[in-house]
Amino acid sequence: MDNKKQPNKKKSLKNINKKSFHLILFFVIIIFSLILIQCGSTSSDENKLWEKSKSENTVTAYNEYFKQYPNGKYFKEADTLLGELLYSKATKGSINSSFDEYKKLFPNGIYLSKFEKLFYDNTVNNNTKQTFEEYISRFPKGKYLQEIETILYNKILNNQSVITFKEYIAYFPESDNINEIEQILYDSAIRTNTIISFEDYKNSFPEGININKADSCIKAILLNTAVLKNQKYLFNKFISQYPNSEYIKSIKIKTNPSKVTVNILDNSDSLFRTIESPGVIRAIEGTKIKISIEKENYNKDLFEYIITNEPEQTISRNLKLQTKVISFDNFGISKRAWSFNENNNIGIVNNDNLLDCSVINAQFQKLRKFNMDLNKDFEIEMKFKIVNSEEMDVRSYFGIIWGEKLKVKYFFLTKNGHYNYGKQNNNEPNNRFNYTRWGESSLENDSWSISNNFFKNDFNVLRVIKKGSKIKYFINNKYIHFENEISRFKSSWVGFGIGNANVLVDYIRIEQYY
Repeated sequence: MDNKKQPNKKKSLKNINKKSFHLILFFVIIIFSLILIQCGSTSSDENKLWEKSKSENTVTAYNEYFKQYPNGKYFKEADTLLGELLYSKATKGSINSSFDEYKKLFPNGIYLSKFEKLFYDNTVNNNTKQTFEEYISRFPKGKYLQEIETILYNKILNNQSVITFKEYIAYFPESDNINEIEQILYDSAIRTNTIISFEDYKNSFPEGININKADSCIKAILLNTAVLKNQKYLFNKFISQYPNSEYIKSIKIKTNPSKVTVNILDNSDSLFRTIESPGVIRAIEGTKIKISIEKENYNKDLFEYIITNEPEQTISRNLKLQTKVISFDNFGISKRAWSFNENNNIGIVNNDNLLDCSVINAQFQKLRKFNMDLNKDFEIEMKFKIVNSEEMDVRSYFGIIWGEKLKVKYFFLTKNGHYNYGKQNNNEPNNRFNYTRWGESSLENDSWSISNNFFKNDFNVLRVIKKGSKIKYFINNKYIHFENEISRFKSSWVGFGIGNANVLVDYIRIEQYY
């Protein structure tokens, strides 16, 4: 029974396989048909868009075609038509935008050579830096590049170049004319002899054969210009570029008092440096600087200084305290303030506005009380001339007195140039002055010193300056002595003492230091 049923089973399997094959074939035919239908539809759409683009014949229409069919079947024909359209547009003035748009769409397009020729012709005809750069930037290996180089080179030779040497070198780094152009640029710098021209050479040929000579020329020009103009930007430029130059000198500035602000100015009063004294600045030999020294309660010290060839230089300055003029009498207006007439001792202002004092065989003091403090710093100065007659002996003197009315200090000068200073208690009435040693035969024998700066038969100037604990004495601006001051005064009287003398007083000046 089993053997008889087996053939029927094989026959059934065969029928099933045949049906499956027909079903698969059916689906394949359907899918393929759909694809053909779709392809036909796509081809039809492309054809329609292409016909529309050709009909409109505009850049916008062609761009729309390329947007939808970047690799469409009409690509080559589009290259021709759009190239012709853009080229025509370029010939009418829109060369850059037309070319750039064409090159973007067709990097290897058939109109590239025509565009290059158009750029070249535009460059030759217009002869501007812009047109040269437009060609070179778009065709860095163009077939007209050698001709462009030749044109630019000839213009350089004829001083008609529209580009710089540096630009020429950048465009044509392998040019056979580089060495000759370098020499032309260096010779031009020598003729113009400016920092800009030599720096232009250096920037164009940083490894040029004349680079060291150019550096030397720049250094010499900068040095000479700094000396001539004395301006801070030139000072700073030279010092920063040549910090070890033999022309840069060290200048030490010292002041009394120290720790003072010192401003260094150039010729136009622009600030060059600021230091605190004592301090050191660096400056250029031959230049002229202005130095302004300022400290509170001191007069501003402003002066000029020319830097010498000494490697190390020192400037020392003594600052003067600011003062308030307490009194300055030259007797032109105030004729009675210093006048006197007591016991045959007479002092009147004459027609020459000089205080004419006459004290015979006596001593006399004229003191006035001032609104000042003699315990603080001050300065007293008197200018006078002793005009004794022959009968007046060498005991004649005149000078400054200051202190309390009955306790004073003095600084006297005789008619023969002897001087003395000291302190004196004075209890004499009627302004008589009691110089204790005056009664002896000769003041010169009373340990008075002789001045080698005395003007005989002429006006002399006595000055007393108190600063801190020291009193300094001067005759005709020459320092002669100092002493420590320990006296304390309860009031402030200033005036003059006179003994057996006829004296003409030019002025009396009293100042208080702040």
